[in-house]
Amino acid sequence: MQSYIILLALAIISPVVFIRLADGSNLMDIPNERSSHKTKTLRGAGIISVVIFLIGISLFQKPQWWLISGLLLGATAGFLDDRYSLRASIRAVLYGISTLLIFYQLHLIYNLSLTIQLVVLFTVSLGTVNAYNFMDGINGITLIYTTIFLITALVLSSLGYIDQQITSPIVFFLIALLPLFYLNLRVKALAFLGDVGSVFIGFFVVYLSGLIFLERLSLLPFVFLLVYGVDSVITIVQRLLKGQNIFQAHRMHLYQLLTNEGGHNHLKIALFYALVQLLINLLTVVALQYAIPDNLIALVMAVAAALFYVIYKFFYVLPSLEKVNIQ
Repeated sequence: MQSYIILLALAIISPVVFIRLADGSNLMDIPNERSSHKTKTLRGAGIISVVIFLIGISLFQKPQWWLISGLLLGATAGFLDDRYSLRASIRAVLYGISTLLIFYQLHLIYNLSLTIQLVVLFTVSLGTVNAYNFMDGINGITLIYTTIFLITALVLSSLGYIDQQITSPIVFFLIALLPLFYLNLRVKALAFLGDVGSVFIGFFVVYLSGLIFLERLSLLPFVFLLVYGVDSVITIVQRLLKGQNIFQAHRMHLYQLLTNEGGHNHLKIALFYALVQLLINLLTVVALQYAIPDNLIALVMAVAAALFYVIYKFFYVLPSLEKVNIQ
């Protein structure tokens, strides 16, 4: 309990400290034609969560040094990218090393005898981190979405579906996110998480997903990230069919269309994404209570989510935006 109080105290004072230190620096996000915001905004606030969480996991429990190294390297790469705009090749190498460090902590390299499995998980992990990185342009979406993922993991732990030893790290991480709610969960954000924050969060989600995967030996962790996953995968397919370079920035994700072209409030879209994921998670937990196989749950949820997404985006949102543009 004392550890939680100390971390909460740090969480309370950290936003003021960050704003004072960052104000006047070059940690400023300047909007461009592909941005989802219109005014210059401080970025890099995610460094607050990095510091608070690493203090918690290093000092108040037995340190997991490979995990700490992976998270710290990913966050450092994100911070350098916020400040100096790293080349994509350098960023990819650093993210790849971070992923391997986390895999080593999870003993995934030893548990997966088939190379193809490791390659698939490595690719999915990097895709997850990139999805988190990209989502930071919508105020509050990363924070609310991640909080639902973390609380779901706590529920699974309390029900005995996964190891209860993950409780403390998750609580540390939830506390570390609190200052970012103050700075980012606004119509006009005081600060963005920046790559340092979104990448750090993405890698912790990868770590937790890996733990759930190893506990259940199923696709269950992907269900708890299904909204991000479906949006990312279908948008990639859409861009490939249009002959676009999928490695270039764009504004074709559903949340971008709703906020930029549709003019919807950032917080409403963030809540929409989070509530859909929350519904999926609740249905999944109920299904687990009835002993329905994990992979069957994952298949049904994935098909349902994909169908909903396709119908909503391609048969409602895009036609509506075309009508507005014509008028």
